Amino acid sequence: MPNVISKIAKYWYLPLIIGILYIILGVYVLNTPVESFLTLSVLFSIGFLVSGILEIGFSIANSSLLAGWIWGLISGLIDLFIGIFLIRRPELQPFTLTLFFGFWLLFRSFTTIGTSVELKRLPGSGWGWLLILGILSVFASVVLIWNPFLSGYTLILFVGAGLIVIGIYHIVFSIKVKNIKNWSKELRDSVEERFGN
Repeated sequence: MPNVISKIAKYWYLPLIIGILYIILGVYVLNTPVESFLTLSVLFSIGFLVSGILEIGFSIANSSLLAGWIWGLISGLIDLFIGIFLIRRPELQPFTLTLFFGFWLLFRSFTTIGTSVELKRLPGSGWGWLLILGILSVFASVVLIWNPFLSGYTLILFVGAGLIVIGIYHIVFSIKVKNIKNWSKELRDSVEERFGN
């Protein structure tokens, strides 16, 4: 078991990078005036492309070790598809971009909730905080989908807050995976010390 955990935790930094990118994008969105939706679309495209590639890599690297790796792969493929779509269609209207982002955030929210439940069985995983972040993201996504005609700063507030919450989830997840890796090493060292090789 400790070796499996160590292998899973080998790439703990990939979700950290994804989380930092989402938070940077969220802060940018909160500080961007509504008139610059074209710039927002380009930034979304780049953010989704990079996030998708990193998440696909993390999922494939851990496919033999994680039970739910396929969801990470699907999530990465969706991010990659969204990035490519937005690059090809930067003129998207705010309405369409809002709906697009709302459904993406809803999918991400369910992925977050599923991951937190899967982490529940690991000691010190902090799964409850991840569950709360997933539920908050569901709320933000439902508001965006329910009323895609949100205007001005209300739209920017929900989009920016949703990106920041997803970014925090990825950072917390990566820290928890790294902590589990450290716990696994301590457990392995303790077993070797007690029982030899």
